[in-house]
Amino acid sequence: MFGFFFLPSRSRGRRKEGLQREAMQTLQQSCNIVQGKTEAGRRYCKMNKIVLGADEIKFISMFESMTHSQIRDCIIKENEIIFIVAEGEIGKAVGKGGRNIKQLDKLLKKRVKVVEYSTDLIRFINSLVSPLKLQEVAMEGDTVFLVPSDNVTRGLLIGRGAVNLRGFEAIAKRYFPIKEIRVV
Repeated sequence: MFGFFFLPSRSRGRRKEGLQREAMQTLQQSCNIVQGKTEAGRRYCKMNKIVLGADEIKFISMFESMTHSQIRDCIIKENEIIFIVAEGEIGKAVGKGGRNIKQLDKLLKKRVKVVEYSTDLIRFINSLVSPLKLQEVAMEGDTVFLVPSDNVTRGLLIGRGAVNLRGFEAIAKRYFPIKEIRVV
């Protein structure tokens, strides 16, 4: 599949380190990153209020090397990993017939979701809640109102104990100055 699988065994480790180094350099060039160590000694990168740990950087590197698409962010949850890709990169990230996502699902043993970043809040919210269809997304002050198309969509948007809605809200707050998201 990839050319580096056929290299001699000594070169494999160097190639992998090179890919990780390239991914880290890409992250450093794409936005202002401050590297350091926390009290626990865990490495982190800070991108405009977004802090990436070692696991997030590892997953971003892996995803970029598999898909050759530009990744903006990675959010790791208990049972899923959400990758935020740059505008126009969603097709490359998902792959033909969802091939890249299926490979990552098997490899990471977690559900993988890919969201396309947009500087427009309404487009970003629609991409974030996809495949759910919204009738309307409205903004009033610093509150975003979502109008679902039916009651089933309303239930899926909110989730049990509003877990899904608060998850969408937390991701949107990483990029946009909003107070909350409400379902009408």
